[in-house]
Amino acid sequence: MVKIAEACLNVLYQHGLSSAQFQFCFERAKHDLLADGMACDAIVAEVMQSMDDHPDAATLFGLLLDEARMGIENDSPYGKAFLENAEKAIKAHIAAGAGEPLHRLKIAGLYRRASLPCQTY
Repeated sequence: MVKIAEACLNVLYQHGLSSAQFQFCFERAKHDLLADGMACDAIVAEVMQSMDDHPDAATLFGLLLDEARMGIENDSPYGKAFLENAEKAIKAHIAAGAGEPLHRLKIAGLYRRASLPCQTY
């Protein structure tokens, strides 16, 4: 996995979502994560492969979806770029046979929670 995404997931796993450590890490890394297609693909892969073992990946992906939505609302290019990268990554993982219906439902729920339209997968 891309190092910055892995670092955020480790801090999230060790300290929790509401910890100052994770909030600091996320604030510093979110723009890089939103702009990096490889990081997006790595996070989507984690979410699509195992949601029960790594719920932190779904949490991080949900936070990034929310940031992307806010970026679109504020006419920032990173929001649209992240959503396009996420869409490509999700479709690629489904085409490769990854992602059970439960995984797709989890992805759809994360999009819904971020008030974003979800494509039919």
